[in-house]
Amino acid sequence: MAAQGLRNKEIAERLRLSPRTVSSHLYLVYPKLGVSSRNQLRGLFEDA
Repeated sequence: MAAQGLRNKEIAERLRLSPRTVSSHLYLVYPKLGVSSRNQLRGLFEDA
C-alpha cells in the first residue's frame, strides 16, 4: 500500500492499525528491502 502511494494514516485506516504501527513496520522493512524512501519502494514494485 505504501508503494501505491498511500499515506501511513490511510494504510492504518484500511488495516485498522495505528499510523505509528504502520510507520514502525515500514521503518523495519525498508532496510530489508534495500530502500530508504517511499519513492524507492514504489520503483521496486513497479518492476515486478
